[in-house]
Amino acid sequence: MYSVGQEVYPKLWKDVLSRYTFTAGPKDKSGSWFTNIGFLDNGLFSNAEKSVGLHSWKLKKDRVETFKKTGEIVQIILFDSIDESQNCQMKLNFHNKPLSQFNLLWADGQQEVQPVGNQKFAMTGPNSLIYEYKNKALIPVMFVHSCKQINPTIKYRLSFDVRFEDIFSFCENDMLFCISPMKNNEFDILDKDSENLSIYFENITSKKWKHIEKTLSFSSTEIALGPCLAGSGKVEFKNILFEEIGEL
Repeated sequence: MYSVGQEVYPKLWKDVLSRYTFTAGPKDKSGSWFTNIGFLDNGLFSNAEKSVGLHSWKLKKDRVETFKKTGEIVQIILFDSIDESQNCQMKLNFHNKPLSQFNLLWADGQQEVQPVGNQKFAMTGPNSLIYEYKNKALIPVMFVHSCKQINPTIKYRLSFDVRFEDIFSFCENDMLFCISPMKNNEFDILDKDSENLSIYFENITSKKWKHIEKTLSFSSTEIALGPCLAGSGKVEFKNILFEEIGEL
């Protein structure tokens, strides 16, 4: 259950990657190669680099990408391949190879609870807020600014102003603002039906206010919306407004 003013992390991180350690093995699970592999909140792996050559990882819209220490992509985990009912089993597909070729990761134990750091967002007014975080942050976090009932026959306008102190400290993940469909008061930042505004697409530069305005329509009847960021530094939002503008 989520509420306005709450900070929300991706469901995959909260429920799976941050909770368990994993064993790596062949796709028929005829044996295991290495155990106790952990996904860390700084984007690195524990107990993996010297064994299976995995150094770091990154969340994308529909997958987890894994990398060597050199930065070369190694394998990908498609969200569709994750089976939480089978020990959180997930396919490790090889980059640029058929999806029929894969290894497996499956949960083998619980990780210690990973702190997500101090509160990153703070309200500075009814429709304004600030994001501040000094440590490395690679897991996107959304501030639930509002939850809205939606009429699918109506057009809506989202508008706000944003200013980054240093845009380059947010380069590894370009999420800016999330509008996500809700079901039973639940939603996921990385839901395939979420509308995620991009820092790069909006052509934002450091230390300058940028006005952003979008016309939107929805098939869902309830949404959650708010800024969504992953990075270290300071970002300000003001004049956040979501309003009806007419029939489709």
